Amino acid sequence: MKSDGPPAINARYLFYEAAQAHYNGLPEDEAIASLTSTPAEVAGYSHRLGYIKQGYDADIIIWDSHPLSLGATPQQVYIDGSPQLDEPFVLFKPDWAQRSPQTPSWDKEAKQAKESDGLPDLLASQNPDTIVFKNVDSFVQDRPQVIREQDVVVASRGRVVCAGACTSYISPEAKIVDLQGGSIIPGLISSGASIGLVEIDQEPSTNDGTVPDPSEGGAPAVAGGDGFLARGVDGISLSHRGGVTTIIEAPFSSGLIQGVSVAFRSGVKHKLEPGAVSRREVALHVRLVRGHEAGNGISTKIATLRRLFLDAEEGSVYARVVKGKLPLVVLVENADIMATLLGLKEEIESASGSTLHLIFSGATEAHLIADKIAKADVGVILAPLRSIPQFWDQIRYVPGPPLSRHTPLQILQKAGVTVGLGSSSVTVTQAWDVPQTRFNLGWAIADSNGTLGVSEALALSTTNLKKLYRLSDLDTDLVAYRGGDAFSYSSKPVAVVSAERGRNDLFE
Repeated sequence: MKSDGPPAINARYLFYEAAQAHYNGLPEDEAIASLTSTPAEVAGYSHRLGYIKQGYDADIIIWDSHPLSLGATPQQVYIDGSPQLDEPFVLFKPDWAQRSPQTPSWDKEAKQAKESDGLPDLLASQNPDTIVFKNVDSFVQDRPQVIREQDVVVASRGRVVCAGACTSYISPEAKIVDLQGGSIIPGLISSGASIGLVEIDQEPSTNDGTVPDPSEGGAPAVAGGDGFLARGVDGISLSHRGGVTTIIEAPFSSGLIQGVSVAFRSGVKHKLEPGAVSRREVALHVRLVRGHEAGNGISTKIATLRRLFLDAEEGSVYARVVKGKLPLVVLVENADIMATLLGLKEEIESASGSTLHLIFSGATEAHLIADKIAKADVGVILAPLRSIPQFWDQIRYVPGPPLSRHTPLQILQKAGVTVGLGSSSVTVTQAWDVPQTRFNLGWAIADSNGTLGVSEALALSTTNLKKLYRLSDLDTDLVAYRGGDAFSYSSKPVAVVSAERGRNDLFE
């Protein structure tokens, strides 16, 4: 395992990559060796490998849980016997986290990959009219529903028709699926990843391309000139599965104006399928990050936003934002820029008499003004959930355990801010991390030291994002997981129940 990419990943969480490999079938000893003995031997340093034995150099890590368990965090690091963490913040982890995760079987998927030369059809599925899920441990729809262990949930043509005993719904035509103590939860929402507009990050010929910034006169006249606004609905081409059923994505631009985002389903083959595009217009996205911007400086761009909104032409996207009919999502990392935007929000609201629905995305330094953000009723989409300073605007970050007691999520939630989970950052779109959204939610639970429950974690990628984007009536489907909690390494998604599309998708 390595962290240099492309794209580069945070080396602090390299064991998470090994845990992912273990989850997907790599044996436990080989997964651990991929970060210990294997790289040392390849680099020619096998003679420097340490041992936990008397007389050897004490180069060891003490973990709060099994290093391949979700959210495993070092309690202390020793180099030549010297502790490296002065005052580490130690998390409580349950007994089950001290053991190696019991991961699901991927034999069928491995066989399919081999038979298809490594390119299996990820959208292939059975579509039975009725599925009877048995041995369901938990079922969450619009609100938590308490059902007994080993109870049954029946889905017919995309709709749940029974949860409980359901004896009368079991027929010879129904497909019986044993979840083995698994769960059924709403489909998760991805916000900000390049799914739909990018096929391969490092290959430009597979990308939608960069959007010209209309605020700087970069758009051709035939596309609308200064009035041009790119719309994500024009570039949908890729689907994903893994428990994330709805994608919210905006066009990419390194300038001020990115464009208008779209919400679409991840399990469709093309955008003309019924129910493929959930919302053609979700929000207006802009970008204010120092050092990663094209064109004018931040002060000039804020002045541009002020003019665009205060002088908005009736019926335009900018006018709809001012009237509160369309959210404004600002990709911003620096707390001072966020504070300026809060002042701009107040100025626009005073002039218009309407409420501006403002969302900060990225928001590495949002914790510094959390109370002000909450008071202004501004939402935050943390992207990524575990921040790391890649440039100056992110320098005042919260590292999380063991380096700090709290996480950015905890600080924002304590202040009363509505927080959602995003899938992008300024420098990396992180589309590859979207199928792991449920594990990021599980990690948030593990880092919370008991302050974040399953329902609150689920809200980060479901109801909270719906609230922020003003999509309360958005149907995100239901996903069934076999083998345990949806946020654990023991489970895998086996079915999607889609009321909007009127179908059940079974992945086995």
